[in-house]
Amino acid sequence: MNAAPAGLTLKPRFSARLAAILAGAHLAALAALSFPGIPLGLTLGGAFAVAASFVYFWRRDLTRSGPTAIQRAEWDAEGAWTLWDARGRRFEARLLEDRFVHPQLVVLNFALNGWRRRRLVLDRPALDADMHRRLRMRLNVQRAEAPTPWAERIRRFRVGVER
Repeated sequence: MNAAPAGLTLKPRFSARLAAILAGAHLAALAALSFPGIPLGLTLGGAFAVAASFVYFWRRDLTRSGPTAIQRAEWDAEGAWTLWDARGRRFEARLLEDRFVHPQLVVLNFALNGWRRRRLVLDRPALDADMHRRLRMRLNVQRAEAPTPWAERIRRFRVGVER
């Protein structure tokens, strides 16, 4: 007999591995701007854009201190998500289908009311090992149980052909 899934509370912490990946990607972008032949104005503008991107993602995904950073997420037993941002605001959210689930990394995309979206990036060190495993298991079970639009179309087509 299957027990109802318990709710999950995610409180991500700083991840040195994600910080190294973020720094490496931004350093590679800065290195690409240093090739000869690129005009100085374009190089300086690109360097400013790369630096601004680094600060934005550092605050949002690593220190979780940016205004749109998710500091806590709760997934209750009924499947509803509640998010808290760095300002302490609470949001009811809907998990979007374009999520990424891997043993080393989980990226969750949420829709808030209206057009607003939020993303929660969780690599393995950002959560306790058990919590990361439970999150991945529950996400995989939810995806397996949810019918996809194309699967429904295939089923209807097959039923129509077999008649």
